[in-house]
Amino acid sequence: MYFGKSCLTNAAGERPARGEGHFEPLGVLKHISAVAIGLMCLNMAQAGEFTTKFSGYGTLGAVKTSSEDAELTRTPIQYRGASDQWDYGVDSRLGLQGTAAYDQFSVTGQLLTQRVANSDIRPRVEWLFANYAATDWLDVRAGRMVLPLFVLSDSRNAGFASVWLRAPQEVYSLYPITGVDGVQAIARIPVGDSILTVQPSYGHTHGSYSLSTLGTSLDLRYGKLASVLLNWEIGDWLIHFGKSRTDLETRVMSVPGNIVIPFGPTFTFDSVFPHEGQTTEYMANFGVTYDNGQAVAQAEYVRRTQDPGGYENAGYYLMGGWRFGKVTPYYVYGHYDPKDDGPAHTAGLITGNSNTIGIRYDVSKMSALKIQIERRDPVNLFVNNLPPPATHSPIEVGFPNQNYELEGKKINAISIAYDFVF
Repeated sequence: MYFGKSCLTNAAGERPARGEGHFEPLGVLKHISAVAIGLMCLNMAQAGEFTTKFSGYGTLGAVKTSSEDAELTRTPIQYRGASDQWDYGVDSRLGLQGTAAYDQFSVTGQLLTQRVANSDIRPRVEWLFANYAATDWLDVRAGRMVLPLFVLSDSRNAGFASVWLRAPQEVYSLYPITGVDGVQAIARIPVGDSILTVQPSYGHTHGSYSLSTLGTSLDLRYGKLASVLLNWEIGDWLIHFGKSRTDLETRVMSVPGNIVIPFGPTFTFDSVFPHEGQTTEYMANFGVTYDNGQAVAQAEYVRRTQDPGGYENAGYYLMGGWRFGKVTPYYVYGHYDPKDDGPAHTAGLITGNSNTIGIRYDVSKMSALKIQIERRDPVNLFVNNLPPPATHSPIEVGFPNQNYELEGKKINAISIAYDFVF
């Protein structure tokens, strides 16, 4: 792992992106081959040098909003969020990482504890993969690894690695999965004074979620998941491109009616449950980062489409900040557009913007305190709307507990977080 000037370095020895730092999220290993390689490494240690490293990261956070009728979440898979009372589980999390290495082989694992699905504290193996350094510029991996689509894919859970307190949901919440079970290669190719990183991946992943917005449980299965990342580091600049394709199957356990799942296909349910929907999903991402040690700026755009399914959305953000010694004030503008005039709007997936101002104070080389104020206009996908009072008239078909009266309203939030690495 790499966090700015901290003593942590990642298992593959990759060069980090300047300013934001690089960090690799890992996960549950489902491939027996990776386990076999790991055991082989342990046995080989008897005949040569065997090394181990341990590190970690965490965030202690608190957030409250201006509304008692909606809950702000960090990711759509969180089953509840913050309303007008302070909530301490939206941003709080702890990650522990260990690496065992011998010669060109290594095995890395990471355990991440955070609020997801229907649990406030749920530890899960986020990464667990075997790595073989084939050459000085090529690594090959097998197991569960980070799905490298976004600029900050490998550090999205490590708050210390980013200037902001919370990654812009207009981009990072559009794809809820963070890992892939399969194989991956990382090629770092010098191009003059720059470095081009090419990272293809192939595999599958799945997850079960309980979403208050839907009032139901979901099982998402991503099959034949293929992706590629291109990062070009040129001096103070990083140019990023990511693309993926997957067969997505969504299994809904209850709730009849016409609804749109925020990250699944659109389809009409009948009285037979559970109900399944299938589609092919595509995603493209482009980003640019500039960091000269004092000024920092970043922009990122993402677009998702499905065929069949008809669900399409896009989002982007613009971020800028300036370092005054240990203090870094910053501003983020985010925009989300469902690009759909159909059922998506009845489900509350409406176009929205966010404006965020914040300040980061580096307490030490391995910890930082952040305060962030944001305004969302209007309430949309990134807020779990609570059910309307029982005295209200029945709502239209859609999310069974969606409070449509909030669609035209704004919501303010204040967040405080202490990020650390060790």
